[in-house]
Parts: sequence; C-alpha cells; structure tokens
Amino acid sequence: MEDFELLKLNRAIWVALLEEGKVLEAASFFDNYLSSFQPFSNNKKYSTSVYNEATFSQDLFVKKLAELGIRYINNEEWALASICYTVIFKYDRLNFEYIKDYLKCLKELQQYDLQMSVAKYLTEAFGNKPETYEILADVCASNGDLKGAISNYKKYLEQKDKNSITAGEYNNMGHFYFEYYRKNLESSEPAQKAMENFKLAADMEPGNRLFCKNVTVAAGALNDYVTYMQYCKKIMDSPKANDNDRFDYAAFALKTENFEDWHKYYEYRFTMKSNPTEYPKLEKPKWDGKTNLSNKTLLIYCEQGFGDMFLAWGYVQRIANLAKHTIFVVQNEIAPLLKNNPWGVEVISKNDFKNSKTIYDYHIPAMSIMTTLKLTRENISTGGGYITPPEELVQMFKEKYFSKPTNKLKIGISFAGNITTTRMKNLPMEYLKALDELKNVELYLLQKGADIHEFDCFKHNKVIDIERDFKDFAYTAAAMSNLDLVLSIDNCIMNLAGAMGIKTFALFNWSNDYRWFDLTGEDVIYYPTVKPFVNDKQHNWKHSINLAINEIKKLTK
Repeated sequence: MEDFELLKLNRAIWVALLEEGKVLEAASFFDNYLSSFQPFSNNKKYSTSVYNEATFSQDLFVKKLAELGIRYINNEEWALASICYTVIFKYDRLNFEYIKDYLKCLKELQQYDLQMSVAKYLTEAFGNKPETYEILADVCASNGDLKGAISNYKKYLEQKDKNSITAGEYNNMGHFYFEYYRKNLESSEPAQKAMENFKLAADMEPGNRLFCKNVTVAAGALNDYVTYMQYCKKIMDSPKANDNDRFDYAAFALKTENFEDWHKYYEYRFTMKSNPTEYPKLEKPKWDGKTNLSNKTLLIYCEQGFGDMFLAWGYVQRIANLAKHTIFVVQNEIAPLLKNNPWGVEVISKNDFKNSKTIYDYHIPAMSIMTTLKLTRENISTGGGYITPPEELVQMFKEKYFSKPTNKLKIGISFAGNITTTRMKNLPMEYLKALDELKNVELYLLQKGADIHEFDCFKHNKVIDIERDFKDFAYTAAAMSNLDLVLSIDNCIMNLAGAMGIKTFALFNWSNDYRWFDLTGEDVIYYPTVKPFVNDKQHNWKHSINLAINEIKKLTK
C-alpha cells in the first residue's frame, strides 16, 4: 500500500474520537491529518487525490461535529455544544444554520461579546437574508442594546409579507419595546408601542393567555384601564387562568373602584404560584366576617410590609369590639409602637408568637379585614390619628432635637423604600436639592439607613439626622410627632404619618400602586392628612417635587 493510502487510514482515528465525543482531541488530530498531506500536494500524481481527500474529510468532519452539536443542544449541554460549533466555525462559515446554533450556544453561556462578534460576521455574510435581522435583534437584546434589537426586528418584520407575520412575532416585537421602556422610563411611547404589538398578538390568538397577559402589563404601565379590563376579562374567561391572574384582576378591580370584584378575588394573593403573599399555616379556622365573635378570641396576623400594617391597624379598631378578645401579631419593629393602645388589643411580635402557645379561636390576615368587611370608597378611610407614640419618647426627641423655639416649618423627609422597593417609587436624591432653596424651614432626615453626607451639598438648609436614633417604629413615630410636615414617597413613613394624622405631602410616580385608586383630590382617600402629588409622566419627579415645594412655600408664608 502506498504512503498516501496509509495516511488516509488515519481518518478512522479522528472519526472514532468524534464518535466518543472527544472533540478537542479529534480537532487536533484532524489538523495534523490535513497537514500530513502537504508533501503530496505538490506531486502531480497525488494532487487531485489530495484535494478530493481534503474536501471529503473536511465535509465529513464538519457534518459529524454538527450532528454531535445538535445532540448536545437537545440535551442542553451548551458548553459541549459550543466546543463543537467553535471548531465548525473554523472550517465552515457559510452555513447559516450552523452559525445560528453557534449563536444560541454563546447566548446560553452568556458570552455576549463573542455572540456579537459572530453576529457581525453573520450580517457581512448573509446581510440580505431576512432571518439575519431576527437573529441580530436577539443578539442585541442579549447585549443590552434594546434600541438595536427594536431596529433589527422592525427590519425583519418589514421584509415579511404582512399577512405572514405570526402572533408570536408581534409578541416578540412588543417585548423588545417594553424592555426598552422598563430600562429607560424616559417616555411612555415605547410602552405604547409594546401594547400595540401585544394587542396584535392577542387579537390573532384570542385564547392565548400569555399574549393577553402581556397586553395587561403594558396597559397597566400606561394607566390605560379600559384596555386592561378588556384583556383581563379574556384572561379570566380562559380555562388556563391561574391564581396569579385572579389576584392581578383583584388589584385592577380596586384601582378602578370595582370593589365587589376586589372583595371576591383579593384572597388569591396567598395561593399564587409566583410570589405569593407569605402567611403561616394556622390551625384554627379563618374568620369569615359573619361568625359571631362575642365570646371568641380573634387573631389578626400581619402580612406584607410595615406600611400595610400601619394602614391595617386603622381597621383593627373596627373589629376589636366584635370579639371578646383580639390579638394582633405584627412585625417585631412595630410591636413596641402599638403595644399600649386604647382598644384593649393584645399586640404580640412575630418572634414572641413563634415562641408561645397563643390561644385563639379564629384568625384573619391583617389586610383581609378590608375585604371581609366589604369596605368601599365611602368607608375605606381610616380617619388617621389612631397611632400615638409613647410620650416619654416624644419628649426625648423634643429635648434632643426640637428644644429651641422656632417659627420655622419643621419638615421630615423620606425618599426611598426598603431594599425590595422598586425604583418606580423611589425619589432620586438629585430632586431633593430643591429643598435647599426653601426659606423658613428646618429639614429632618427620616430615611432609615440613609447617608447624611449625601446632603453635604446643601448650602442653605442643613439636614438634621434624627433617624440614627430610631431603634424601632416607636422611636420613629415619636420623632415624627415633633414635626409640622412630612414629605415622603409611597413607603412606610408616609403610611405612618397618615396613621398618626400628621400633615403629609406624598410623592407618587405617574404609574403607581394599585391601592391608590384616586390621587386626584386633596387626600389619598385612606388618610385625610396625606395630600398626593403625582408625576405628570413616568419618573418625572421634577413635576411632583415642584408642586409640593410650591405648597410648602405657602405654608412658610
């Protein structure tokens, strides 16, 4: 057998290595295999045979790598698949399907810069192919370039016959627009575009719950309650509707003052599959609002955040006299503030409840009091002034921070929620600088954990740090009782101020929480002393802070 034919036998080795999944070893051996033919390529006797063998071998090598790569992709073994396609890319860069699979692997491995490099090559090689723009849109989105994603996906849809565009493709376009809106919040136009595309998808497939759900999400961001209701009803009529959908509908019902459906569906917050409201498993039955409690003990258990419990405490007094004895289990930070109350309610911290054998007959989640009592706009207001801090703590803060007589307006400021609060509610520090220009005011920091040095830029009004003395909410409330006004976003400080009956200016984003169903008047409905100032568009805090400052100027005069 001639030397050339002997060399060809080595093909079996790299084929065997590929069969065993040893891609890198096979690739190395394959490179050596091709190099071994070099001495024969200049010989006229073998030149044609060398060319044929090299061509055949390369095609076979790439084909077997691709088969292996597809197998890894199907098994979601992305690292192994990426090795296959990286080697393939070295030998075959003109197969569109191979490049698509390669990009998919790079995305799954979060190698976004490499993904972008390969995508740029794709545009150079297949620029006129419509599917190229679809792939580029996905790559841009992976790299955080949502403008690029929108631009490329638009090109993709424009090259298609309008009648051939699928519901899924309209839905994809909607996602690109909505993600851009969520990350920028500069304008509501992307959200509007998102909703238009989501509607096209939902109208093409009316029974598709996901497409209808996307419409409601975009409509909620736009405060478009007509569209929200239209598609929310489609979801509720769907056999695939789940408890998350039912709770979302309850929230929307309250926002639109459909109190009947709010009462009906609000309890689904506990049975949602994703992000259910936490509530312990309690042995005794839940109170239904009808059972006579005159000779029973009712346990009210806290849920959700601090602000929610300050609101709920306003409703506790309404049912305290219905039971022989009422127990309210609250967060550890709140218990000291509510412990001494005029209604005879026994207040227990969550820690103490866990470590005790509390005896009770019925229980009710704190926020369920509103729906159990079937509250509506006419009776949902708590009235305010129902939380009073310990007098000794009030005097302590008075002596430390407020002992000097002054005619200046004492304002407490709070501009963020806790760590789980979204930036939709939080007021960026830059907008607080307008407070420095006010005359005849004293500013006090209520924001727990804030850095007082952030206010070093204030030249006219020094911000006094009183939050450093807050051990729990009894201390917070005691300090606040010495103030004339609280300026706050939608957070626990705002709710506490409202519950205490303190004059409060509350700043709200244009799209806000479902419970604030009417922010057009002089109060927020729940608290008579809390006046709302709402952004004229999403995240334009300059608008609401300026309105509040103008009102403060009237007070200082």
